[in-house]
Amino acid sequence: MSSQWPSESGSDEGYGSTFSETTKQQIRALYRDRCAICLDHLPPGGGHFAHLIASSEEGEKTVQGGDFLGIIHPDYDRSSKDNGYPLCTNCHLGYFKPKLVTLSPPWPILKYILESLHQPGNSRSIYQICQSLIQSSRDHLSAPEDVKGLIPYLGLYSLVILRPEKVQECVIMTCKLPPLSILNNHQFVPALSDVDLSIPGVARIFDTSAITSTLPLSLGYIPLTDSLRNFVRDAIGAFRCRWKPC
Repeated sequence: MSSQWPSESGSDEGYGSTFSETTKQQIRALYRDRCAICLDHLPPGGGHFAHLIASSEEGEKTVQGGDFLGIIHPDYDRSSKDNGYPLCTNCHLGYFKPKLVTLSPPWPILKYILESLHQPGNSRSIYQICQSLIQSSRDHLSAPEDVKGLIPYLGLYSLVILRPEKVQECVIMTCKLPPLSILNNHQFVPALSDVDLSIPGVARIFDTSAITSTLPLSLGYIPLTDSLRNFVRDAIGAFRCRWKPC
């Protein structure tokens, strides 16, 4: 979880990205050689390295604008491993690079930020609000009550469809479909197989750190249109990205 929200996910090249070879190795290790979205295994030398905030002039303007708005720290390092994540060819070139989809913090986090900004007498920037959330997550017991319910969402991101008319009937296939989880006592825990999917807090969490070599294949798909969401109905899909605060 970071205070700098992704605004240009997957905007840079794959093999030709500006990350150094050392940084690429760090990114691959961080995500255990798997695509951050579909969890597909990336063979040695394969895969793409996407920038959360572009390394180009466009990215520089993003940082400048984010600094002005109090969203991004002015010293944000776009060449560090914390600004990158690995994607398979299909996810990167098919959906992120053409800007059909992007990543966003979950709605509960966005709602908290918005409400905090509109509190009477508030003088904190978005960056400062996010930093306070991160600090609270490091000490759950002393966190304010209104923040404890947000801690499970820190580090999770929702897949947002930017061009719904372009992805009609499209799905992202996965061979590691995660089981359902449910929010219980301020944490996500495994859900029962017959859980009511209309209950708030039911989700499939796509987390590369949860994949082990002994985990069996579990074929499934990530729907990109509402008409194809019957595999989880109202359950949200959440993606755990290692985007660190700078």
